[in-house]
Amino acid sequence: MNVASWVAEMSNRSVAASPATPSEERWKIARRYAESATAHEGVALLAKELGVDELVTVDSPEYGAGRPVADAAQATALLAAELAPGDVVLVKASRAAGLDRVAAALLEGAA
Repeated sequence: MNVASWVAEMSNRSVAASPATPSEERWKIARRYAESATAHEGVALLAKELGVDELVTVDSPEYGAGRPVADAAQATALLAAELAPGDVVLVKASRAAGLDRVAAALLEGAA
């Protein structure tokens, strides 16, 4: 397992371990992290197995699962429309991917 795959697995395990009641959901926002489509499919499968309710994939069809969006703005809009109080969200990507803007919107209450 390479470092990127390990980080992706640990992020799945982190969000899955976060406390949430049955009425609350666990969300993971992710972007491409490796060249291998197989690696992305494995991350999506593990997220599902661990109980991540929503996987939002940003400009990353390699995951083959989840809810694909084109960019950070669409991810933010999706979260703003669908997040409920108590939902847990993990944003996993580099700043180069622009997902820091999604995290900032969450912290500001805009999503």
